[in-house]
Amino acid sequence: MLRSQTVLTIHNLHIEGKTVQEIAQDLSISRTTVRKYLKHPEAVIPKPRPPRPSKLDPYQEQIEKWVTEDHCTNCVTPVKGHHLSGESSPASHGNGSMLNVSLATERLARTIV
Repeated sequence: MLRSQTVLTIHNLHIEGKTVQEIAQDLSISRTTVRKYLKHPEAVIPKPRPPRPSKLDPYQEQIEKWVTEDHCTNCVTPVKGHHLSGESSPASHGNGSMLNVSLATERLARTIV
């Protein structure tokens, strides 16, 4: 995807009467790309990506409990590689780092208070 300034330049050069080949050579891009942006000027608008799931989504209930019942907004979390439930398993390595849990509890506390 080209930057919006480059797309504007493509359209300006086209309005000035330059050919697709000349625009492509001036901007060091392919003729196909020039044609694409001349045919579809809206192509420069990026499509929003769907939100990615959090590593902490499976533990959201536990985090909400810490914040609402225990008023814990700065939770000490288990060591890396342990589930929030206290179980340890090889599959759990990397899930829910201390920083992620701390940020999640702080965010949740702000919405509750």
